[in-house]
Amino acid sequence: MSDARTCVLVPMKAFGRAKSRLRDHLDDLARSSLARRMFERVLTEVRACERVQSTVVVTDGAEVAQVARALGADVLTDPVPTLPGLGPLIDWGLGQLHAQAHTRAVVLMADLPTMEFTDVLALCTLLDHYDVVAAPDRRGRSTNALALHLPHPAKTAFGHPDSYTAHRAQAQALGLTLFELRSPRLAHDLDVAADL
Repeated sequence: MSDARTCVLVPMKAFGRAKSRLRDHLDDLARSSLARRMFERVLTEVRACERVQSTVVVTDGAEVAQVARALGADVLTDPVPTLPGLGPLIDWGLGQLHAQAHTRAVVLMADLPTMEFTDVLALCTLLDHYDVVAAPDRRGRSTNALALHLPHPAKTAFGHPDSYTAHRAQAQALGLTLFELRSPRLAHDLDVAADL
């Protein structure tokens, strides 16, 4: 399956509402600028990966959509308030990708400042051999990247406070093979002040 190509799905809320947990340490303009720079970096690195067929951003922000399109990504408009929360939003996005005949997807968070295209390549390559590939944050709680085949037989665990453990348990319960990708670059996200 070395010729298989993948669609990357990146959820991104409006820049002005991103990184709210950093509000005590960064003002609104600084938080918005930080969120935008990380988002642009993620999309740029994804675009450099030859195994990626397309990139789709799901967002509720007009500026996010504009930046995404300028960087070569397609855009899905977040159907909030119909689907509140990260998990339902990602599951909806994956359903849209499947409806567009995509058979493989990588869900990638937008706040990964050190991620490189080689990390995306690793996710795509591992998906040739496993049903699911999951990359945790450095605390081992959140899922910063999740690669899977479409259609996926269950809802994802994004939004769960311990989504990484939930994704592992789900794969086991469904009889799916899972590879745990422990990548320092994928593990480094920016959520709280200590991450800065």
